[in-house]
Amino acid sequence: MAKAKPQTVFVVLRTGFEPELSDLMIASTENGILSRVPLAVFSTKKAAEAERKRLTQEAIRSHSFSQVLRFLNETKTLCSLLKQFGLPVPKLKVMGKTYDWMIQDENFKKLGVWWEEHGHKVTPEMNVAIWENCLPDFFYTVEESTLE
Repeated sequence: MAKAKPQTVFVVLRTGFEPELSDLMIASTENGILSRVPLAVFSTKKAAEAERKRLTQEAIRSHSFSQVLRFLNETKTLCSLLKQFGLPVPKLKVMGKTYDWMIQDENFKKLGVWWEEHGHKVTPEMNVAIWENCLPDFFYTVEESTLE
């Protein structure tokens, strides 16, 4: 019997991040590895990305980006979006090529203050734009795989 030719597929995965009641998030891990749950398989990356985007839009409608301020590394993108929205822009430090937890912590504190003062001005549409541009793979991601 002839062996089937391996086929490339694209898997939509649910990440292991779960919102807590506070502004912190936890990541589900198994043996220290971030867990991701496969949800759907597609033959094209375009179809998989469309499903990831649909699922993400559902998730972010019920989650304010304020819940993940600690994980936000895209400070340039966030500040650019806030400026486009006509909102005050916090003075955040830009993360270099290597992760710096001290910068991350300082930015988190500044964003917390900003959120207390201006968070009520963030519309649902702004919230979606921030999620999509700053944290697009937070809830769902697409991974290429091979079926044998």
